[in-house]
Amino acid sequence: MQKVSNKVLWVIIALLSFLFLGESVFFRHQIKETVKYYYKRTDTFIKDTMDINDFLNCDINEKSIVIFEPNNYHLECMPGFVKYYTDLGYNVDILMRDGCEESMDRFEPKDKIRIFKFREIKNIEFYADKIFGKCKKYDYSMIHTADPHRKDMIFRLRYKENPNSIFVLHNFKSLEVLGLEEFREKDQLFGLADYGTLNYVNPNYFGNVAEHKKNEQTTFYITSSPKRDYTPLIAAANKLDSQGANFKIHVTGHTDTFCKEMIPENLKKHFEFHGKVSYQKMYSIIEQSDFIIINLDPDLKEDNYFRTERATGSAQLGYGFHKPIIISSEFADTYKLTDDTAVIYDNKDMLPAMEKAINMTGDTYDTMVENMKDLCKKIYDISLENVKKALKIQ
Repeated sequence: MQKVSNKVLWVIIALLSFLFLGESVFFRHQIKETVKYYYKRTDTFIKDTMDINDFLNCDINEKSIVIFEPNNYHLECMPGFVKYYTDLGYNVDILMRDGCEESMDRFEPKDKIRIFKFREIKNIEFYADKIFGKCKKYDYSMIHTADPHRKDMIFRLRYKENPNSIFVLHNFKSLEVLGLEEFREKDQLFGLADYGTLNYVNPNYFGNVAEHKKNEQTTFYITSSPKRDYTPLIAAANKLDSQGANFKIHVTGHTDTFCKEMIPENLKKHFEFHGKVSYQKMYSIIEQSDFIIINLDPDLKEDNYFRTERATGSAQLGYGFHKPIIISSEFADTYKLTDDTAVIYDNKDMLPAMEKAINMTGDTYDTMVENMKDLCKKIYDISLENVKKALKIQ
């Protein structure tokens, strides 16, 4: 084996040292910049984030309400409920899951709210007694989702022992399961649909909404929800495609009940599936859409619950974003929708409604949008009066 001379060896060492020194300087700079970046991110995070301990130790502002949401869903309701309280002069503290705070990004005025976050329900359960004691110090304490499957947690937090508790029931059955009759008598049970059984408060505020003109390509928005039948929509889309109609359907949702695999190849160009998205992404998609489709079938047992004991969140999205709605005639009255604010269809046949929406002139569309604004305002006024009842405001 040939030996390397000392001179050549030193040249190699010098060259490697130079390269290493250069790389080190470069990487030191990169590391420094990276550290600065994450320090700023962490510093912002620390300033903006408060946890359960912060909640338990914070001073409570005068005239304050606390809201607790145990789940990572139903957050589309949060800005609307908070808005009623702040419009009545209250400060609002919110206890919600880490990662859900983006649902409040559009809310104003932000100086009237504080957000405290937790990672898991077990964190709440660990501090249950202290949380109960803290909540009793507020003017009112609202649980944002009082559902039967949260019965043990609601009892653990002793909401029924606090006479100033307010419960949002997303399912009327919760009244009996949780034994909340005394709170109904005090108007402290909120229902999102006007069934005449609970205090009707519909949260349809999402922040400032951009003005919208009908798209040249008519754009629909729909959610992928469990146990729904989407075959009428696909059938209507197939017929529209054969007519050469210019339309697009945007789909979001936490489930894959309705997914791109269900769409025939010739229709894929008309559908865009976004999957599970953030609330702000969903709001952006809705803002850019022309119509919201509420896919409820009167022949399906699960769907009929949305006429008697539950409420579809798509309706309040329609109110708040001033979007005309495509809906079955069997459900329109439940959500205060008429021909002025919705395109209504019969017998599960969506085709005529979607044709009407696609062929609608800009002027007619603008009129429907204004009508939806009026409906939103009427619902707000009714709801605000009902919130006053709960808060004993004359």
